[in-house]
Amino acid sequence: MVASVSGKMRPLGDRACTIRSTPLVSDSSVVVVHADGLFPACSISIFTVYDRKSTSSKRGFDQKMNKTIRFYWDVGSTNTYFAFHLIRPLAARYDAVIEYIPFNLGYVFRHHNYALTDEPKAKMKNRKIDLMRWAKRYDLPFQVPSEFPIKTSRVLRGALVMREYDLELPYLEGVFQRYWEEQDASIQSYEGLALTVESLGVSAETFRARCESPELQRRFIETTQTALAEGVFGAPTMVVDGQIYWGKDRMEFVEDHLRAD
Repeated sequence: MVASVSGKMRPLGDRACTIRSTPLVSDSSVVVVHADGLFPACSISIFTVYDRKSTSSKRGFDQKMNKTIRFYWDVGSTNTYFAFHLIRPLAARYDAVIEYIPFNLGYVFRHHNYALTDEPKAKMKNRKIDLMRWAKRYDLPFQVPSEFPIKTSRVLRGALVMREYDLELPYLEGVFQRYWEEQDASIQSYEGLALTVESLGVSAETFRARCESPELQRRFIETTQTALAEGVFGAPTMVVDGQIYWGKDRMEFVEDHLRAD
């Protein structure tokens, strides 16, 4: 369970949480907790904390709160690489909060009886050409990895660990860059992830032990179950106000949603 306080991620552990408005400091600033994402299928509740005093003067806090974009991702998804880069400037334009939610895409594919290998050969042949068009259009240093697909569960669990250090976003930036720009498939191993983790000041040994802990593995299962409960069937998936936007080419629709409010 996590909270976003003024844009920074704070771990709350597994403690039960009562949702309410409470004084933050003596000058009557108020923290307002907006809860969403609580599903019968799992025990996760993700919420965002806002400071009334710091936001009300900008947008009229009582009338409008920041939108939240729930960004479901798997580093093994080609299209997620592009969406990861495109969603952030879009969210910034509308003061939206992004919640990065790692999930087991392979498990979700199996749940929906989908296999990438079942795609038509003509479509797969055109895939690289189309991806390079996207890279050129948005000036991204994308390269098709020489090793694809890769096992991603360690990377995904690692994101939950790095969230505990307030380092989730730089971790994501690092692993997406190494795999989709530098063709470094070693991120699928703990030895390979050590380079990114230690560059962010976290012990590789501590990181590995935490990733393999039963509690962390349970949390990762829960995020995948949350994805299924929300109707997620692929990556990237962006959920805003319960509306699903799937794919890197849905940014205009996400923007329409954010602009409408």
